[in-house]
Amino acid sequence: MPFLSLLYMQPDLENLDAYAAGATVMPNILTNTWWFTFVQLGGSGGIIGLALCMLLFAKSDRYKTLGKLAIVSALCSISEPVVFGFPLMLNAIMFIPMIVTPLLSFILSYAVTVAGIIPALNGIQLGTGTPVLLSGLLAGGVPALVWQIVIVALQFAIYLPFFRICDKQAVEEESAEASAEA
Repeated sequence: MPFLSLLYMQPDLENLDAYAAGATVMPNILTNTWWFTFVQLGGSGGIIGLALCMLLFAKSDRYKTLGKLAIVSALCSISEPVVFGFPLMLNAIMFIPMIVTPLLSFILSYAVTVAGIIPALNGIQLGTGTPVLLSGLLAGGVPALVWQIVIVALQFAIYLPFFRICDKQAVEEESAEASAEA
């Protein structure tokens, strides 16, 4: 984060100055606010999609419970309950979506911003834990909010097939443990 802040803070300040001066088009796309609003949406690995997968489709007790516990924090871009509770760390199956999700979020968000579909963000510094959708609304208005919904849908689509593999394994483990106890 210190490196990203070093890179992105000056462009954020320039955007904030332009916004304060009444500009409708901001001079910089890649900013600290942009990173947190679009790329790190849901925290590290963009895990809102995974939290929704667990909440909506989990068959194992483990992931049903984690989905209920993690959804609120994920909506506030706090990923630690999922990163360490799933766990995503050193998980060979979840490695691919954890890398691909933020990468695609970055590339697509940059492309739609350059294309003028969503505006360059105004440079306000959002506090850690600012909920998804509110962060988009404050930093870029309704177009940014709508784009966040698209990104969450993308995250969900990326994580779902990988989550189903893990959930199936968890169901089998839970069944084996129940059989062993009986």
